[in-house]
Amino acid sequence: MKYIYKKSWQHFLSLLLCLCLFLQISIYPVLANDRSADIIGSSPLLVPNLLTPSGLSGKGQIVGIADSGLDKGSMTDIHPDLQSDPGTMPKVVMLKSYTDRELPDDPNGHGTFMAATIAGSGKASQGQYQGIAPGASLYFQALLDKVNNLKVPERLEDLFRPAYSAGVRIHVDGWGGGSNAYSASSVQIDDFVYKYQDFMPVFGAGNSGPGSGTLTSEANSKNALTVGSSQVPRPAFGPEARFADQSAESSSRGPTADGRIKPEILAPGSALISANSSLIEGNFAANSFYNRMGGSSMAAAVTGGALALLREQLKTDKNMPDPSSALLKALLINGARSQTGDPTQEGFGILDLAGTVLALQEGTFKISDEKTGLKAEEIREYKLQVNDPSLPIKITLAWVDPPGTPGAASALVNNLDLIVQEPGGKSYYGNDFSGQGRADYKNNVEQVSIPVSKTGEYIIKVKATSIGRAGSMQNFALVYGQPLKSQVITEINKNELNLLDGTKVNLAELKLHQVVDGSLVNSTAGIQVGSDIYLSAGVAYIFGRTWKTGGIQALPTSEGDLLLEMNTKVREGGYYLAPQAVAAGAGISVNGLPVASITDIPSGAELKATINPALQTLWKLEAVNQETSGFIEQVNTEAKEVKLVHDPHIYKLAAWAAISYRDKLLDCTVQDTPYGTAEQNDLDKLMPGMKVTMQVSPKTQVVQSLLLERPMVIGRVESVDIAEEKIVLDSGKTYQIFPGASFYRDEELVKLEDIKSGDRIVALLMPDSSSIMQLRAFSYVSYGRVVYTSPKQKSLYLIDSNNSAHNFALNKQTEVFGWGIPLEFTSILPGSWVRVIADPTGKEAWRIDLAEIGEAEVKILSSVNPDKKILSMTDGSKYTYSSSTRISKGGYSINALDIMPGEKVNLTTLLSHSPWPQVLAGVEVELIPQIKVPDTELTARSLNGVLIIQGNTTADRLYLYRQDGSTERITVVDGRVSRIYRLLDNETELRLVILDTRSGGMKASDLKISVYQPQPAQNSFNDISGHWAENYIKDLARRNFVNGYGDGSYRPDQTLSRAELVSIIASLHDLTLTVMGEKPNFIDYQDIPWWALEAVLAAKEHGLISGYADGSFQPARAVTRSEMAVILSRLAGETKAVTSAELPYQDSEQIPSWARDAFVQLYERGLLTIFPGELLEPNRPVTRAEAAALLDKI
Repeated sequence: MKYIYKKSWQHFLSLLLCLCLFLQISIYPVLANDRSADIIGSSPLLVPNLLTPSGLSGKGQIVGIADSGLDKGSMTDIHPDLQSDPGTMPKVVMLKSYTDRELPDDPNGHGTFMAATIAGSGKASQGQYQGIAPGASLYFQALLDKVNNLKVPERLEDLFRPAYSAGVRIHVDGWGGGSNAYSASSVQIDDFVYKYQDFMPVFGAGNSGPGSGTLTSEANSKNALTVGSSQVPRPAFGPEARFADQSAESSSRGPTADGRIKPEILAPGSALISANSSLIEGNFAANSFYNRMGGSSMAAAVTGGALALLREQLKTDKNMPDPSSALLKALLINGARSQTGDPTQEGFGILDLAGTVLALQEGTFKISDEKTGLKAEEIREYKLQVNDPSLPIKITLAWVDPPGTPGAASALVNNLDLIVQEPGGKSYYGNDFSGQGRADYKNNVEQVSIPVSKTGEYIIKVKATSIGRAGSMQNFALVYGQPLKSQVITEINKNELNLLDGTKVNLAELKLHQVVDGSLVNSTAGIQVGSDIYLSAGVAYIFGRTWKTGGIQALPTSEGDLLLEMNTKVREGGYYLAPQAVAAGAGISVNGLPVASITDIPSGAELKATINPALQTLWKLEAVNQETSGFIEQVNTEAKEVKLVHDPHIYKLAAWAAISYRDKLLDCTVQDTPYGTAEQNDLDKLMPGMKVTMQVSPKTQVVQSLLLERPMVIGRVESVDIAEEKIVLDSGKTYQIFPGASFYRDEELVKLEDIKSGDRIVALLMPDSSSIMQLRAFSYVSYGRVVYTSPKQKSLYLIDSNNSAHNFALNKQTEVFGWGIPLEFTSILPGSWVRVIADPTGKEAWRIDLAEIGEAEVKILSSVNPDKKILSMTDGSKYTYSSSTRISKGGYSINALDIMPGEKVNLTTLLSHSPWPQVLAGVEVELIPQIKVPDTELTARSLNGVLIIQGNTTADRLYLYRQDGSTERITVVDGRVSRIYRLLDNETELRLVILDTRSGGMKASDLKISVYQPQPAQNSFNDISGHWAENYIKDLARRNFVNGYGDGSYRPDQTLSRAELVSIIASLHDLTLTVMGEKPNFIDYQDIPWWALEAVLAAKEHGLISGYADGSFQPARAVTRSEMAVILSRLAGETKAVTSAELPYQDSEQIPSWARDAFVQLYERGLLTIFPGELLEPNRPVTRAEAAALLDKI
C-alpha cells in the first residue's frame, strides 16, 4: 500500500510538472534558486562541467542527522524531495527512532526541514528549493519520544557510533541546551571526535542571541564545528531576513565560558525554505510542500550540506577520501567571507563554499592534513610564495584536541601556536586580532589574516607550545594561501568589466567560467551587472542570477527599496535594491525608458531583474507594463479569466496575478483615512460592475495584477433605523440599505437590527449611489503606535492616543495589510502606526492595517489654538490635531494646551487616501535637558470605594494614569492638590506624571494607594456608663455610625469638629458624591482631612453645608449648637420660615438670625430637650454626647 501511495504521489507530481510546462504562458521557468545556496556559492558548483563533468552534488556522501523525525516515519512513503531515484544510492539509507516512540515520524516539522536542507532533491519545486547537497544520502536518527519531546541519549556515543559505522562522517545536530559551559555533553562530543578524527559533528550555536556568551553546552565543544545563523534576505518575512552580510539577532553569540571563539563561522539560517512534514501545516503559501523556518539549526544544516560537497571535492580532485574533521573545519574557515562582527562572538566569517572550493581548484589554497603530530616544543615550517600582492593572505590552523575536564577554567589540553613571518621579518600570531603580538592559548583553531600582502616568501610555523600528556603528539591540519578576489560586477563595456571596488577587468586576458541561473554560459554576452566574480591569475568565475516575475510592488522602506510579489500565495520574500546599484548607475527602466527610482515602477507590473547571489540584492531592474481599464463583465474563477465590458478580448490571469485595492473613500472618519480597505487575493472578490485597472504583459497580454476601485464608506454608527432601513454615521451622513445587502458583525452574518450604535463599519456602496450593498461592523477597533511585536509569543503591544496600552494575541488567521496588499506579520515593526480590528473582548487581533508615514519632522511650537485644534510652528507651518492624535511628552499622553511655546516637537503625519489630507498621528514633545523637575508630596488613599489624592507640588499640571487606561488631568492652583475619584476594582497603584508647563520640567513616578481599614463596630465604651447620653451612643455604635478611640473610650464630653460631624452625617444618611474629580471649592480644602473629604463634598452637593462667608469650611473648628441646628434642619428637609415663633429660653436673643428658624423647627419636633435648663447657649460647642443624642433622635 505504501508503494502504491508513493507511485501515485510521484505520478501526480509528474502531471503537475507537465502542466506547469504546458502553461508557460503564465508561469516562467524557474531554475534552482534556494537563496542560502546562492549566498554560500554552492549553487553554481552543482553545474556539470564547471569543476567536474557531473558537478558537485554530495554524491557518495552519507550525512548523519539526529533530529525530531522524518515526515511520516517511512523511508518510502515520504516527501518528494526525500524520495530515492532509481539506480542511485537511497536518499535515506537509515531511519530509526532512538526513543520510546514507535515511528520515527515528524509531527514537529524540524527534522524534515533540516534533512531536505542538507540533501533534498527539490522535486516538488522543479529544483527551486533543493538542498545544498542534493546528491548526498541521509542517515536519520529520530529523537522525538512518544509525548513529542526531544530526548537525546545520555551517552552521545550511542548516537554517533552507529552512524560512524554506517559510513557517516558529517553529523548534523540541530539541538542543544544547558548553559554556556564546557559540560559533560561537550566532553562526550570531544572524546568521540578525538577517537574518530575524520568524524565532523556540526552543531548550531543556539537561538538565545543577541547577547554575548549565550551558547548551548554542546556548542562549547572544541572539536565540533559550531555554526551561528546569518540572515537570508527575504525582507518581507521579517527583520532577521534582510541583509546577508549580517548575523541574525536571535543567533547565540560567543565566547564560550572559558573565552574560546565560538561559533567558528556563520551560515545562512534565518529564513530558509525547505521541505514541510506532511504531519504539520506549513506557513509558505507559495508552495504547500515547503515551509519557512529559521535559526542556528538551519545554519548547521546548510553547513552540513556544504561539508558534503567539500568532502566530495577532496575525494575526487585531491584523492583524499578520509580528510580529518580538522581539515574540513580549517578549509571552511579559511574560505569564509569576512564580516564586521566581533570574531569572539560571531566567528571567523560567513560561509563561502565557492571561495573555498575555487581556491582549492585553482591551487591558491594549499592544504596539509598532518597525521604525524608534533611533540611538545616541536615546530613544523611551511613556505608560501606570494606573487600577487593585490590579494590577501589567509592561514588557518585547526586540530582535534583531547577532551578536557567539565567546568575547567580552560578546556584546551594541547596548545599549538600559529606564527607567520612576512618577507620583511614581521611576525603575525594566530587569533591576534588587535595585533599585539600575543599567542593564543585558548582555542584549537587559529587564523592569521593579512589583508595587504607583500611579494615574496612567507614562512608559516606551527609550534607545539604545550602538550598535556607527556610523550604524546598532536595531529593538525593547515590551510594556507591567497583566496580568490571576490567582487561584484557593476558595469560591462564589451570585454571590460568594472567591479564594485573600482577594479577594471579585461576578459580577453582571462579564461571565463560563467554560470547564470544554474546553466553554464561560456560567453561574455551573458554577463550581467550584479553578478559575483571570483578572480585568480588568468581565470574568472562569474555567477549570476535573474528574477523574472510579475504583479510586483515597489516599496521604499527605512531599510531600503523593497520589491516584492503582491500576491501572498506566490510571495517568496522579495528583494532589496542594492544601494550600490543606484550609485553605479545599474539602471531602472519602465518599458525601456530609464526612470529615477522604484516609485516610478507601476504597481503590479512585470519585472526582470538581476540579482547579486552573495548578498541577494537586486541590481538592474527592467519593468514592463500595459494598463487596461474598464468595468468587469464576467469572471471565470476556474479558468482564471476576466472579460471587461465593451472589450472582446478575454484576459488570462498569470499564476502570480494579484488583486490590490485603490478604493474610493466617499465618507470616512479622520482616524481611518490613513488605513486601507484591502482584502486577500481572492478571485471571488471580483464582481461584475466593478471598476478595474489591469496591468498586462505587453508581449503575452496575460494579466499581472488587477487594481480594484470600489466606492467605500468607513465610520462609526450613530444610529440605525430598522423601519426605514437606514444607517447614520458619525459624519452626519445617512445611508440607505440596498435590497438584499449582506451584514456582518464581528465576523458573523447578522441582520440589520444587530448592528449597534458605536460599531465601526466598512461598507461597500452601489456605484454612483449612497446605498450600502455590503456592510462589515466591528465592536472593537484600536489605533496606535506599535511598541513591540513578538512572533514567538504571537503578540502585538501598542500604545493608543490616550497612552493606554493594548496587548493583542495573534494567530494564523490574523491578517495584515499595507500599501493596498496583504503583508506578513513580520512587516509590523516597533514604531509602526496601525489600526487593529479585534474580537469583542479586545484580546485577539483579527486584522491589522499599517499606515504609511508621510512626514516625520522636528519643529518648534509657536502656539496652540484649542478652538480650531491647530498647532502652529515657528516655521509658519500649521497642523490640525484631533482626538486620535497621540500628543505625548516623555512617553506620556498630555493635553495640547500643556505644550510650552518654544518646545521642540517630533511630528508624525500619516498619508491618507485621496481626497483626504494627511493625518497628524503623533506629537512627541522633547524633554528639555537639565531642567529642574518639579517637587511633589502627594498621597493616595482609598476609603469606602473612593480614591482620595492630596498633597503639594511646585508643578501646575498633574496627570493620573489609572489601571483601566483612563487619564485624569488636574490643574494645580497655588501648589495644592485635593481630588477624589471612584476607586477602580483591584486598583492599588497610580502612575503619576507631574508637569510644569512654565519651565517644561517633568517627572513621572508610581503612587501607591494606601487603604484605610475601618475599625470594627464598638458596642460598648469604657467611659459612658451612667452618662445621660449612654443609650443614644450605644444605639449609634450598634449601627456602626460612630466609633470610639483606641483606648476603648468614647469621650462623650469632648467637643466635635465640623469634619467629624459631616463624616458622621454622611455615613448615617448614606450620602455619596455624584461628581468625582473636581477641585473642592472651599478655599481651605487642603486642610480637610482625607478621611472626611468625600463626606464634606457630598454634604455640600446635597445642600447640608455651605461654609463660611469667606469661602472656607474650617474642618477642625468645633461645631456650635447653632451650626448643628442648621445642618440638622436641612437634613430633615425643613424649609418653611417660622421666624415669628417664640422659644422658652432666656438667651434666645443670642441665637444668630441665620439659625433661628432651625432652632424653632428642632424645638417643635421636641429635639431640644437634650439641652436642659433655661439657657440654650446657641454659640456653645456641641459635645460628642450631644451630637449622638441629636442624630439618634432625628
